[in-house]
Amino acid sequence: MNIPRIAVAVTFVASLIAGCAAEEPQVPDDLLARDQPFVALPTASLLAIRKDVLDGGWFPATSVERSAGGLSSGTELVWFRPRGDKVFVFVSFEHPGPGVVDPSSLRKAYRIVRHPEIGNLAGSDRYVVVEIN
Repeated sequence: MNIPRIAVAVTFVASLIAGCAAEEPQVPDDLLARDQPFVALPTASLLAIRKDVLDGGWFPATSVERSAGGLSSGTELVWFRPRGDKVFVFVSFEHPGPGVVDPSSLRKAYRIVRHPEIGNLAGSDRYVVVEIN
């Protein structure tokens, strides 16, 4: 029986691709049940943030600003604010409050994602999941 070379090559390449395909990492069922404020998820580039900590100040950041009296420095905090389908990240010296936030304090916006595998985990209702890439 004579098998065409192209058929052998296609079969070989297909088996290489199948063998090299990265498997999705398994997500432990209790990953979000541990009640941590931030959880890096092993699926893609996802971060779960516990909803009750979104409005707290996190991660001190030092800033240096030029003022009329020279240079001044201070410790700012990072604030998270969910709005619509995004979580906005602000850096400021004080709590941003519920109203309009100074646009100059906005640093980044992360898209909220709905991932079926994450949504089925115990405790997932207490978290918002964002894509961080």
